[in-house]
Amino acid sequence: MLRFLETWKDTLPPSALAFILEKVVMPELVAGADSWSPTWWTEPASVWVSPWIPHLGVDRLHGAGELGRWMKGRDVTRCAYGKVSQWKGVFDPETWDESLRDLTISPTRTWGGSNTFPLVMRWALLVPARYMVPVLESEFFGKWRYAVYRFVTEVRPIPGKAAVWYQSWKDLFTPELLADERVLLQLETGLGMINRAAQGQQISWPEHSDV
Repeated sequence: MLRFLETWKDTLPPSALAFILEKVVMPELVAGADSWSPTWWTEPASVWVSPWIPHLGVDRLHGAGELGRWMKGRDVTRCAYGKVSQWKGVFDPETWDESLRDLTISPTRTWGGSNTFPLVMRWALLVPARYMVPVLESEFFGKWRYAVYRFVTEVRPIPGKAAVWYQSWKDLFTPELLADERVLLQLETGLGMINRAAQGQQISWPEHSDV
C-alpha cells in the first residue's frame, strides 16, 4: 500500500487520497499498534510507523485512538532508553521535543547502579539541554563541587592526575550541554578549585553544595 500511494499520490484526486489514508491505512496501523508486542514482533514499531508520517502527519497518528495511546504508552513515555531513542530519527525536532515533555524515566529501572551519572548523560543525548540543565543544576552540580573539594583536600592528587580526573568528568557531558554557559560555569568552578590546590592556595568549602 505504501508503494502504491507513493507512486500515485500526485495523480489521485485529493479526496481519493484522503479516503484511502483515513479508511484503509489508518485502521490497519491502529490494528497493528493494538496487537504489537516486543515479545512477538522482532521489528521495532518505529520502523513500520515512520514511513507513514509524511502521508498522515504525526498529529493524526497521535490522535488515532489506540495508535495514539500506544505511541504514548509504550514507545514514547515510561520506556527504557533503547525504546525511546529509536523514535528520535522518526519525529521532526518540534514533535520530538513535545513528546519528551511527558517522558517519565524510572530511576529504579533506568538509573540504578553505583555510578548513575554516565547513564543520565545517555539520556542527555535525547533530551534538549534546556530540560537537562535545570536538573543538573538542582540535583548534580552541588554534589559534584563537594566531590571536587574532597578530591583536592583529602586525596591531594598530583596536578597531572587531577587534570585527568577533571577531564574524565567533562568528557561525560554532551556537546550540547558543554555549549551551555550555565554548565561551563559549573565546570569552571570545579576546575578553579583544582588549579588553586595545585598552586598551594587554600580551598574554601564550595557554596550551595548539597551533601
